[in-house]
Amino acid sequence: MIFKFETYLRYILFTVIAVVFFKTTAFSQCNAVLKTSPQNLSGCEDFTVQFFDSTFTDPSVCIIQTRRWNFGDSSPFTGTQNPVHVYKSGKLSDTSYVAWLAIKDQFNNWDSTSVVINVFKKPVVNFTISKDTVCAFNEQFCTNNTSDNGAGYIFLWDFENSFSGKYDTCYTYDAEGDYTIRLSVTDDKGCINSASVPIAVNEIPNPDFTITPFSGCHPLLANFNNTTNSGIFPITDWTWNFAGNGTSTSMTPKPINFPNPGLYAINLTAINSAGCQNTTSNNFLVRETPTADFSFNSEACLGENVFFSYNGTASPSADVKWKFTDAIISNNTGQGPLVSAWNNAGEFDIELIVTENVCSDTIVQKIKINDLPIVTLTSDAAGDSICEAEPITFTALPDSVSYTHLT
Repeated sequence: MIFKFETYLRYILFTVIAVVFFKTTAFSQCNAVLKTSPQNLSGCEDFTVQFFDSTFTDPSVCIIQTRRWNFGDSSPFTGTQNPVHVYKSGKLSDTSYVAWLAIKDQFNNWDSTSVVINVFKKPVVNFTISKDTVCAFNEQFCTNNTSDNGAGYIFLWDFENSFSGKYDTCYTYDAEGDYTIRLSVTDDKGCINSASVPIAVNEIPNPDFTITPFSGCHPLLANFNNTTNSGIFPITDWTWNFAGNGTSTSMTPKPINFPNPGLYAINLTAINSAGCQNTTSNNFLVRETPTADFSFNSEACLGENVFFSYNGTASPSADVKWKFTDAIISNNTGQGPLVSAWNNAGEFDIELIVTENVCSDTIVQKIKINDLPIVTLTSDAAGDSICEAEPITFTALPDSVSYTHLT
């Protein structure tokens, strides 16, 4: 142990005092004996030592008339038999003290003894935090540690619900409340010191909402119901994000149209009066609606086969149903191509219903079925026979019909 200069001064000064005032002579009847607890007189400030005057006394030999303790740290003398004293280190570093016990016997002769107490200075602990008020869950703060540091130093941060052994660290609280952040520093001699600062952790809002309907077929008009419960701090700002279909800052937005199929993540962000924010997200499914479309000849004759081709967007696994009103084959399924015919003239409905993933589309088109014409064929022949190479003229009625000459 290297003594500080002030320790040398204390030692020299008290030696002089002991020689002058506590002069030990050959005739002293008492031999001063000093004991301590703890016996190892090296420790960290505030280092507590109990001193014991263990001088042997015997009325026939030694009667203590006066007792003086000097603790070596400029504190007042005391005559207590077994005093307790608390030592601090010097202002700058470790300090050694010389403690004396002086005994005056019944003949006014003095005897003294001393011990050296080594007191290690506690590490200086100082720190600040980047924010003294934060929001729970989503706002981080960091420490700025300016404490003593060196080889063998140990740092322990106590956030009341978590610990860290880093020199500096960042932390996020997961619950609101008033907390005390404490830093304990242990130096290479095992001396411990600590410092603390308060921090306020404010609650975050808990936004919530429902969507009606929760899913459906495109295009889909959806309603959004804000079900957020207000906490300690009222909500001051709302932000809705409808996944590419617009935004809103209203507490309860107007219905939103989703023209295209897809899985949409709808977000609602709430900010309370403490400046804390939170976002919740709900998925919203818009299914694709198949299209019902087909092509065909819109006019045909009685008994004529009519072919129908599906031109919609459904997949091959879709449910496709046809209804041919008053046709020879009135109902059919599948994407075709299909064929049907009518035995009656007139205009008839053709209905197509396409369903896929609970979404459906319907189309109705009309077909016109015409009667077969009644044709009268006459000739200018005198009878039902003519001579070879004799010309003959045929007349077909009605003349509003198109005819094809077959030979």
